[in-house]
Parts: sequence; structure tokens; C-alpha cells
Amino acid sequence: MEVFLGVWVAVRSRVISTCSGVEPSRRSSCVSVCTLMGIIFRMAIFSGRMSCLTACSEDMTKIPSADKICAAGSAGSTLMGIFAYLLPLVFLFHLSYNRYRLTISVTENFNFGKVFFKMITNWLVADAAKVASALTEINTKEITEDTISGFGMKNRVIRFINLTRTAMYPNVYHEGVPHEEFLEVVVCDKLQQAAILLYEMCCDVLVNRCRKQVKGGTECDRCKQHAHDVTIAFMNSLPQIAATLNTDIEAAYEGDPAAVSKEEILLSYPAFEAISIFRLAHRLFELQVPLLPRIMTEYAHQLTGIDIHPGATVGEYFFIDHGTGVVIGETCVIGRRVKIYQGVTLGAKSFELDEQGNPVKGIKRHPNIEDNVIIYAGATILGGNTTIGQGSVIGGNVWLTDSVPANSTVYNTPPTPHIIEK
Repeated sequence: MEVFLGVWVAVRSRVISTCSGVEPSRRSSCVSVCTLMGIIFRMAIFSGRMSCLTACSEDMTKIPSADKICAAGSAGSTLMGIFAYLLPLVFLFHLSYNRYRLTISVTENFNFGKVFFKMITNWLVADAAKVASALTEINTKEITEDTISGFGMKNRVIRFINLTRTAMYPNVYHEGVPHEEFLEVVVCDKLQQAAILLYEMCCDVLVNRCRKQVKGGTECDRCKQHAHDVTIAFMNSLPQIAATLNTDIEAAYEGDPAAVSKEEILLSYPAFEAISIFRLAHRLFELQVPLLPRIMTEYAHQLTGIDIHPGATVGEYFFIDHGTGVVIGETCVIGRRVKIYQGVTLGAKSFELDEQGNPVKGIKRHPNIEDNVIIYAGATILGGNTTIGQGSVIGGNVWLTDSVPANSTVYNTPPTPHIIEK
């Protein structure tokens, strides 16, 4: 038994040595198994010896074949010891084989990684400069100081939208709910940041346009003054814009039976997302700021699928239900308390062309929608001379290029479905 115990100690040491190369979780499992095997081994030896000694200590006259019992006890002890010895050997073989496979896998992956890294390094050294040179040559006329408005402008516009809407609705757009005592301080901070950012962006886009059109340094001072005036006018307009947006929230709450609360409209309705950005952009459009209003409404388009040109004129209590696929053109005029559904297009019928065959800009191309009109899903209304009279209802999928009198209902003739029994 002492011989087996010595062999077991050697095997356990070998198992622990093998386990040293694997991760901690597997290593602890290896050691635990070895310890369990050791306990079994020692119990086998102890049990065998005790059974043998007990049997042999009895009165030989009362227990026949005492020698056989002692021999059987010794044999049982030996067999259990051998069994306890073989188990860790099998486990050791299994563990060593898995470790070999892991080593081969890691080596292969490492070699592949070195080849891949070498390929990337070669591209960085040899080809990156060539690609950069080609891109610079293609855009050399646009990547200059004269086009500085393009650098990061979209991200700056998005930040401006967030700052402005946070000032109007800090309970919705501010990170965390500000304490009531500090609410005005938070709003003032957002307004100041928004004003500075707007002035910088206006300077960039106005000076850029000035240099392209006038090509004179004296005009740049006038553009910066214009940026100053635009910034002050816009920031002073925010209370009125917020008041108008509140009517849009009211229209959504009244017009959608699924709306549980106004907070739900603020936080989840895509229409409010699109309309709130549109009303900010429309004010900048009125102040004749180039580029920025269109970036703003196209950002809303990207978020919601609702495309409202910043030049469109939209009255109070405006609601877009669902919203996906709605298109409202630049010269469209929409009255108060108008409700439209998804997929509605208020577009241009055709474009007048100049002598070179290009569309004439700045003319009336989109329809007029008067007060209290409802336009259902998929309707298309086209043309600058088309007017939908107040109080009218336009049915789904209707195509209109002519005006509609007030208080009219317009719908297509319903198709007749054919039901065939199988």
C-alpha cells in the first residue's frame, strides 16, 4: 500500500504540473479531481486494512477459514488501490491530450494573426498614402478654407438640436431630472451653449456662401454681422416655437385614442420628433440661413421616415399619425388642426424649366391644405395650384391634382372583391 501511495503522490504532482498551463477555472477543477482521487485511494487502503485486521483478530476457532478472510481483505484493498491509481492516470492522459490540442490551436491562430497583421502593416505603409493622395486630388476644389462649413457640420447641427430641445423640454431631453431649484440654471446653460454654437455655424455657412458668390473680403464682415443678428433673432423665437409645439402635443393627444399621456407623445412618437426639429429648422429658414435648416430636417427624416422640407409653412395643432413615408414639399402651406396619416405625399406636379432645361427654383410647386383637414394613408396631392378646402376629408390612396371645395369628402370607388369558395 505504501508503494501505491508513493506512486499516487507522484501522479498528483504530475497532474498539477500539467494543469499549470490552463486557465484558472480548469486548473482548480484538475486539482479538485486529484484531491478527490487521493481521498478515495486513502479510504480504500484504510478500509482494506481495517477489514483485514478485524477479520484476523477474531477467534480463529469461531470463524472458519480466517486466513482466507484476511487474504480477501488484502486483495480487496489492493484492487481498490489499483482502481484509485488508474483513474488519475486516465484523467492525466485526457488532460494532457486536450492541452496539446489547445497549444496547436493557439499556435495556428497566432501564426495566422501574424500574417494578417503583416498584410495590414504593408497596406498602412505602402498603399494608404496612395489612397489619401487620390481622395485629396478628387476633392481638392472642395476641401479648402472656403468650404470650412462642411467639416463636422452635421455633428454640430445634431448637437445644436439637442441643446435647443433640452432647453425647451429639459424633463425629456436632459440627462437626469434637474431639481426644480436649478431648472432655470440648467435651461440657461443649454441656451448659452446653443447660442454660441449657432453663431459659429452661421458664420461658417454665411461666409462660405459669401466667398462663393461675391468673392470679396468686405462681404465677410457683413456675413458675420448677419450671423450675429440671426442668432439673437432665433434664440428670442424659442418661447414661441415651444408654445407652438405644445399645441402639436395637444393635437396628438386629442387625435390618437392610443395616446395614454402627453409624456408618452414626447418620449416615443416619431411625429413629435420630426415636427419639433422641423419647427426649429423652419425658423432658421425664415431667417435665410443656408444649409443648416436642410441638415436639420434631413436628420429628422433619417430618424423617423418623415420628410418635411424646412421651407414648408405649417400651422398650429399639427399631427402626423404613424408618420412613415410622409413627404411635405418646400412650398406647401398647411393650416391649423390638420391631421395626416402615413404615406401621404404633398408634392409637386411638375417643374417649370428655364431656357437651359433646368427646373426653375423659388416658385410655388406644392399644394395648400386649409384648416381642419384630414388626409388618410397613402393619399397623394400634387401641384402648386391645388387647394384642399377647410374641413375636407381625403380618403386613403386618393390621387389629386385638382382643388377640392371646403367640407368635401374625397375617396376612390371601392373595388369589388371576388370571393371564391374552394
